[in-house]
Amino acid sequence: MNKSKTTILKSAFLFIILIICLSIIFIFGNKNVKSFTEEPVSKDGVLDLRNWDFDKQGIAKLNGQWEFYYDKLLTPEDFQSKNKPVKTGLLNIPGNFINYIYKGQPLSGQGYATYRLKVLTNNVEDLYAIKTEYIQTSYKLWVNGKVVTQSGKVGKSKTEMVSKVAPGLGAFYDKTGEIEIVLQTCNYYYGVPQIDTILLGTEAQISENRARSMGFDLFLFGSTLVAGIYNFALFLRRKKDKATLYFSIVCALVGLRTILVGERLIYNIFPNMNYILDLKLLLWTFFLYIPMLVLFIDSFYPKLLNKVIVKGSSIIGIVYFFVILILPTIYYNDLILPFEIISNFLLLYILYKLIHRYFTEGQKCEMVIIAIFLLFITRFNDILYEYSIIQTGSYAPVGMLIFIFAQSYALADRFSMAFSNVEEMTEKLKSIDRLKDDFLAITSHELKTPLNGIIGLSESLVSGIYDPSSNEQNETLRLIQARAKRLSNLDNDILDFSKLKNNDVNLNMKAVDIRQLTNIVIKSCNPFLRNKDLNIVNSIGIDMPWAYGDENRIQQILYNLI
Repeated sequence: MNKSKTTILKSAFLFIILIICLSIIFIFGNKNVKSFTEEPVSKDGVLDLRNWDFDKQGIAKLNGQWEFYYDKLLTPEDFQSKNKPVKTGLLNIPGNFINYIYKGQPLSGQGYATYRLKVLTNNVEDLYAIKTEYIQTSYKLWVNGKVVTQSGKVGKSKTEMVSKVAPGLGAFYDKTGEIEIVLQTCNYYYGVPQIDTILLGTEAQISENRARSMGFDLFLFGSTLVAGIYNFALFLRRKKDKATLYFSIVCALVGLRTILVGERLIYNIFPNMNYILDLKLLLWTFFLYIPMLVLFIDSFYPKLLNKVIVKGSSIIGIVYFFVILILPTIYYNDLILPFEIISNFLLLYILYKLIHRYFTEGQKCEMVIIAIFLLFITRFNDILYEYSIIQTGSYAPVGMLIFIFAQSYALADRFSMAFSNVEEMTEKLKSIDRLKDDFLAITSHELKTPLNGIIGLSESLVSGIYDPSSNEQNETLRLIQARAKRLSNLDNDILDFSKLKNNDVNLNMKAVDIRQLTNIVIKSCNPFLRNKDLNIVNSIGIDMPWAYGDENRIQQILYNLI
């Protein structure tokens, strides 16, 4: 009955948490979709923002149809001439020109092009700013005839261009109420010439947006760095536990990925970083952190995951690592979707096994279950967002941050419980040790009483208090006496051991004749030498100075040595 009640309570708890998480995701997603549908969208290369209040409605997205000029690198001056260039057509941004029909043939992902958009506003003399977030693999952007931002170097061939994917920001004045935006792009290295949403707002809004994004990236990087260093230090202290090593590697991969995406903070450290190296690092962190997470879960929760799945996950990670190392960058994009499917399957599998153990074995892992669930939801959301199926935004970094915090708490909780168990066991061992000492003392006392009786009886027989016996009987009695004294010495050893543990040994210090004491010990050992070709000789000289010590303890030592 109690077990059923506990299962019901656990189910209710997880269900409530699940509803809360889904509600938050739905609210944010619905808010973003609603915001997206309310924003104006450009048509035929013109975006009308005359009814858009930047102060109240915030930053505008320059989404919709842009004029598209394929195989041309045009400048604003080209559009001012009498012979204006003929546009190839219209292209939706965010998007790319793959499979766009040009001269009767679908376009590939390689080539160069120019995009143009005209924005109408009613806020003349305002200071605006424009922000690009992700454009493959180089671009140059003009606003009203002036270059405001660029990344890499645009060229008409692979040898002319310099690839660099980095966010850009530029400010400008709108003096006429009409903003002309000209964007040159080229791509010869990556499979998809993707252009993500370009943002337009006041200079203060765009600067705040970038500062907020950089702040979150720095917070995520710092959090993962600290968690990684801490767990690696724990591993160095206890190398038997591999879970902390795997978790530190997961944190390192997530931390490195954080500065390679978003605001791409890596370029603040290495402004001239090679694009191919940047891309390989980006994909390595993407393809490796899920297999490492599986290894961590397998180590942290023993016997939870099927060993075949764990090994398969590791093999997939290794294969992807070497594929990225060897394969040309133009094919990288084709590897992402299959891995996303595998990764989400692994997360669902981990989630199922954790929930099953939570209900069947009662293991305390509620926070980890919630964190894995949120990680799965945010990753799945990002897949749909990347393919423009939904317009919610990218939340995978948030999901990963929640997972790191939750798992750090779980690790701390486990170490805290282990420390408490150690303290409890220490107290138990101390109690057992005290019982052992008491047992030794009682045993010593119980042994000493009959031994003293045996020794007294044998001494009386030898001294002739009773009827005299034959020499053979006397010899036998002496042997009984010697062995009884030996048992008495052993009993003294046990008692001394007990006293030593409690620092309670009393010594009767006086002058001791070592030669005479040795003779006594040798005589007590003679009965043991019968029928043996062995003779013990005392070679201590008569002039040997007396020693200062406890006679009984010295005799005990000599007896144990002989």
